[in-house]
Amino acid sequence: MKNAFIDNLKSLFAKPEENTTGNTAGKIRLASCVLFIEAAATDGRIDESERKVISGILEKDFGLDKTGINALLEEAQGKREDSVDLYEFTKVIDKNFSYDEKLAVLKDLWKIIFADRRLDKYEDQLIHKIAGLLKVSHRDLIDVKMQVKEGSGRE
Repeated sequence: MKNAFIDNLKSLFAKPEENTTGNTAGKIRLASCVLFIEAAATDGRIDESERKVISGILEKDFGLDKTGINALLEEAQGKREDSVDLYEFTKVIDKNFSYDEKLAVLKDLWKIIFADRRLDKYEDQLIHKIAGLLKVSHRDLIDVKMQVKEGSGRE
């Protein structure tokens, strides 16, 4: 599952220098990054450990270098600040990702949430909301959570 997901993401994100507002791959990359930042910031702060996890995900799964990561984070932060809800971002992922790919996004979100070794009630509420918007079952959300919490979701 993960290899196909990563290969699909790499093919979608092969040209990170393209404007993210004009192509599907860019929209998916931006939507994912906004959700990553939202997950990290939901407890009121973004810790260095959360920043490192986000950067690692963007590098590994999206094939971005440091410059690409910084540009995407800046753009995503701006979109996040201008947004009134998460639907516009989850809609992009829901429309373009398979169920397994959605689970992989949720796994990445759990990694970000657990990066500071705490689960805030607002983080838990957020990921449940995102899972609902992505049409992922509660059971699968909890399975992915336990994989990450137990360490088998870390790579």
